[in-house]
Order: sequence, then structure tokens, then C-alpha cells
Amino acid sequence: MPPPSNSLIPNLRAMFNAVFKPRAPLSLGPMPSLSHKTADVAYIIAIAVLLGIGLAVAYGMVRVGSLFTLAFFLSLIPTGAYLSLVYLSDRFEREPPLLVALAFAWGAASTLPALLVNNAAARAIGILAPVVSAPIGEEFFKSIFVYYMFTRSKLSTEVNSLTDGFVYGFASGLGFGFVENIVYMASITLTSSMIDAVVIRSLTVLMHGFTTGIVGWWLAYMKLRGVPYAGRMWDLASPLVFAICVHAVWNGTSTLLQLLGARTAPLAVMTLYFVGIAYLIRKIIGEAIRDEVLK
Repeated sequence: MPPPSNSLIPNLRAMFNAVFKPRAPLSLGPMPSLSHKTADVAYIIAIAVLLGIGLAVAYGMVRVGSLFTLAFFLSLIPTGAYLSLVYLSDRFEREPPLLVALAFAWGAASTLPALLVNNAAARAIGILAPVVSAPIGEEFFKSIFVYYMFTRSKLSTEVNSLTDGFVYGFASGLGFGFVENIVYMASITLTSSMIDAVVIRSLTVLMHGFTTGIVGWWLAYMKLRGVPYAGRMWDLASPLVFAICVHAVWNGTSTLLQLLGARTAPLAVMTLYFVGIAYLIRKIIGEAIRDEVLK
């Protein structure tokens, strides 16, 4: 991978090649061993508050306790499985659980500003909102905590590999998808399409994790290549554009198939997308672990 650039297009080209094509190992040099000391009480309070906001948003939209409870567990099962698999894949130096939980909680809370943006956009552009405003607003709000981590010297010291950056971004994206799925799954009535809809939502949450994971992965790459952070939002532009495009393709395909009246096609196509995203996650983490072995 070439060094990060100050231009959008070269960075996007480098990201595309690194994500979709095999890449050579990175020479990152030795990284210091971390103590992983965290302010437990402060993090626990922040996690509780942020998760509370996210769940309040979901319950406020569902408004039926029994449906909320059912949807909560239907959403929790795939989300917990995905997060566990990615977290445990970091075999050398796993991140502090409280910081990963904080990233997840931020993703959950970010559904509130994203909801406000989506509702305003739906009134303005109607059916185009899922393809235009939803990817832009959701990816931006999901990524704020990940970007914040890299602009704070104390938190950014926790990131000493590409895997670390991906884990934090992935957790934030899953937090968003977890709350979003509670709302969607609770809205599903007991019809013959319920199982298909639940499966599609279980696939969608991985997409949310992947796109924000790419943001964390790229910011980690910038840090490890020695790019200094000075609170520049421009640093977020390249991975954010990439994440928005992936999200827009996912939403656009699903929306188009529904407009065409396809019944089984959405599930089949989303399953293919899911397999592709799962493969890319495995590739990205595998290459990042190889970098750690060779450094």
C-alpha cells in the first residue's frame, strides 16, 4: 500500500486495491507493548448512557414491550456472534473490552442523529432517502467515535495494528446495526415473509460493521504510516466515501428489487453480498495479522 495522500482520489484507489486485491505485507516496525489501563468507572457510565440512548430510540419507535423484547434478542444473536468472531480474531493483543464496548455503545447512540437526518431527508427526497441520505448520515455518525479515538493521544495509543483499528470501527458499526435491527425486526408482522426479513436484517448488520470497520482500518493505517492527526476532518473523508459507496450499493440493490416486486431475489442477492463482505473481512484481518507476525 502506498503512503496516505492528502488527495481523495489516490487514497480511494489505494483503499480499493487493499480491500479487494491481495496486498504485500506492510513493514510497520516494532510497536510498544500496551498496558491497557482504562478508567473503568468512567467508561462504564459512558457505555450505560450511550446504550440507553440507543435502546430508548428503538423502544420509542416500537412502543410495544413484547415486540421490543423479541426484536432485542433477534438482533442480539447475530450482532453478538459477529462481534465475538472479529474480536477474538485479534490473536496477539486484544483490545480492552470496555473500549470495544464503548465503541459499540456509541454506534447504538448514533442512531438518534441518524434518525433525525433520515426523517428530514425522507420528507425532502422520498424514495431516494435510503440510497442517498441514509448511507451518508449513518456512516458519518457511526464513524465519529472512531475518528475521535485517533485524535486523542491517550486513546490512540491503544491502536498499534490494522486489526485494532478495524475492531473498533466494526464494533461501532455493529452497535448502530443492533439498534436499527430492533426497530426493523419489531415492525415485521407474522407473515410468510417474516423469516426472510429477519435473515436479511441479520445480514445487514454485518454490512454496518464492515463499512465502519474500514474507516477504523484506514485511520489505523494512517497512524502506523506516521501521518499526524490534528483534528482534521479531511482525514475521515477517504474511508467515509468508501463506506458510503458500499452502503449505498447495499441499500440501492435492496430498494430496487423491492420496487420491481421481487419476492425471493432480495434474500438471494443480499446473501451473496453477505458472503462477499464476510470474505473481505476475513481477508483484511488475515493480512493485518500477517503484518503483526512479520513486524
